[in-house]
Amino acid sequence: MIAAVTVGLLLAGCGSSGGDKPEPSGKPSKESPAAAAPKKTKKLSTEWIPKIDAATGSGTQGVCATVGMDRCAQHLTRIAEVVIDLEVAIDSADARARYPRSVKDIDKVSAASNGYATDGCLGDPSADLDGSPCFKYSADIMVGASSLTLDLGTDELRTELGG
Repeated sequence: MIAAVTVGLLLAGCGSSGGDKPEPSGKPSKESPAAAAPKKTKKLSTEWIPKIDAATGSGTQGVCATVGMDRCAQHLTRIAEVVIDLEVAIDSADARARYPRSVKDIDKVSAASNGYATDGCLGDPSADLDGSPCFKYSADIMVGASSLTLDLGTDELRTELGG
């Protein structure tokens, strides 16, 4: 914000130290300095990657070795809550089009979280058996959140590069 104001003042001539001021032409400027400066969009990755890392990070290895256990469900819930909060932030910024990969990851985590709850994975002794969808749900939540940290940055870079 301060940099934008400084640039605006410099472009308007308020920051010059004398002799190089252009002569007034009597014509109003077609473009204001603020309009000439490129609009800087807020990067969500700066705020959200650390939050996702905190939810998925250290101290959680092996927490879902048994996906039906309460400890695993709490871990998956923490991840899902952060991902849902990120989705709200993307929607509040009207930025779904700027974050297509991230939105896919969010949808994957949301679907897996809903499946985990709907299929009654918490407390299910068969959650770890072959054929049970619970293991896939837990993996989709954890992997989806990890992918999200990469895709947030990728989406922002793609936007910056105009592609």
